[in-house]
Amino acid sequence: MYGYNVTAHGSYGDSMKSRFGTIDLKTGELQEGTLVWVGLKRSPYGSRWYMSSQDAAIELAKDPVISKSAETMRVFLYLVGRLDFENFIQVPQIEIAQELGMHRQHVHRAINILLKRGVILQGPKVARSYSWRLNDHYGWKGKVSHLKEAQKNRLELVRKTTPDVVSKRYDKT
Repeated sequence: MYGYNVTAHGSYGDSMKSRFGTIDLKTGELQEGTLVWVGLKRSPYGSRWYMSSQDAAIELAKDPVISKSAETMRVFLYLVGRLDFENFIQVPQIEIAQELGMHRQHVHRAINILLKRGVILQGPKVARSYSWRLNDHYGWKGKVSHLKEAQKNRLELVRKTTPDVVSKRYDKT
């Protein structure tokens, strides 16, 4: 059906009520209805956002190595703040140290803790520094469909390395 949207306004005595409808161009028939406006979906956070799991946050808070080091948590939060699409992070350690007012050695130690605990994953070397990727278990910046694919790939990797643990937890047999 092709048509035009029309609005008919009542007279002053009609309390200025409006009637909305659509005219079918083939039949000339007026089809009355209600006008619905659907705006564009926008994030209330603009472009600087990421999704995080509450369970993963509790996990980090309970981790005895990560939670006892305020420096490690500060570096983690800074890296999350610099997170790029699909969880990539490219920021030199010297820049992190300068931004947080920390010694470079302390930043290096914090990053090593996060790497050993599997919170961040080491990526390829870019120029003189390594890139990282936030483990999707701890947060995600990107399309949800891509998150599901990343989770599936992570589960497959875990299945290959520890099949007995995964089968007990995830397989329904």
